[in-house]
Amino acid sequence: MRRRYCDLWIALVWVIASVSTAAAVSVEPTDRLQVESEQLLRHAALTGAGYSGGRISREFAEFAGSADNADNLVSGLRHGGSISLFSGRGNVTFAVPTPPMGDADIYLGLALARQGLLDQGIVAPTPQQIKARLIGGGAVPGVLTQRRRGMGWPAIARMDGGTLAPVIDGMRDVNRDLAMIAAHLSASGAW
Repeated sequence: MRRRYCDLWIALVWVIASVSTAAAVSVEPTDRLQVESEQLLRHAALTGAGYSGGRISREFAEFAGSADNADNLVSGLRHGGSISLFSGRGNVTFAVPTPPMGDADIYLGLALARQGLLDQGIVAPTPQQIKARLIGGGAVPGVLTQRRRGMGWPAIARMDGGTLAPVIDGMRDVNRDLAMIAAHLSASGAW
């Protein structure tokens, strides 16, 4: 009986993920962003910060230069305070300008920072470039500084001349993975 219940739960999670993904494809980018953000928050609540934070860290490990740097970014944004990034090309520590963030905002901030650097042709940024993209420098405000000033994620993307489409697609991939983790945790009785 328990196995049948678990199989039904897994099927339900897959149906919900599939329906929300199909629905997200047919709506405007800001609506898709809202759908995917809400779904990420639900999945994070189901799986716990360890799973959701770990999945977000894996998404940004290459961007951050290492898994440890990605973990530092996610943890620093989740808890506030400061972030330290390390590499053979230089180390940097900086204060997070925003209050502690939830998983959806963490993902969006890092994704827009990565996209902005990619748009500049920077594929493997240094810690200093990541810092500059997140908090800014000189007259150019960073992604997190713009957010602290009250700008929404769509406005930040537009200000940088970017688009939300790749950011939303990446968030949808994270949501699919977290839905599978939630189903596995439920089936294994870990909840």
